[in-house]
Amino acid sequence: MFSKIMHFFLIATALAPILVTSAIAAWGKGDLPWILLAVAGGLVVICVVLLRQARTRLERVPIRLTAIETADHEVLAFILAYLLPLLTGAAAPWQTSTGIAAAIVIALVVFQSGLTHVNPLLGILGWRFFKVTTDDGCRYLLITRADLARARRATAIVRVSSATLLQVDR
Repeated sequence: MFSKIMHFFLIATALAPILVTSAIAAWGKGDLPWILLAVAGGLVVICVVLLRQARTRLERVPIRLTAIETADHEVLAFILAYLLPLLTGAAAPWQTSTGIAAAIVIALVVFQSGLTHVNPLLGILGWRFFKVTTDDGCRYLLITRADLARARRATAIVRVSSATLLQVDR
């Protein structure tokens, strides 16, 4: 159960900067919805707390990494998504019932598929993301505070979702 909650907050914090840019776009029109900023900040705090608790709350899995590569190139797609509300000047998606329904469907699909995307917001907080292959040929996204060389030697790893691992040693 803890891993599902953690996975949800990893997805939510990856999308949280859209709330911030939407608040900035609204501020440019003479309104500043503080609730959006508070929700985005709260999501980040909760996610960081969960990442720290994962060390003791999730079971370590015996995985040996055979290949590792950076996943930083995916950050550009997120930056574009973050800036979209500023560039379009359109109403925030949650101001329409269609936007709210679309956001719910997207969140459910991402959550149910087990996907976790590179999260630039966590990157700012010192977390790194790598695509890794294990000795049985499975590919995962590894979230870690380590650099590439230390991540390659990871020994303490927990499973967050079917496609996401978290390194809990340093």
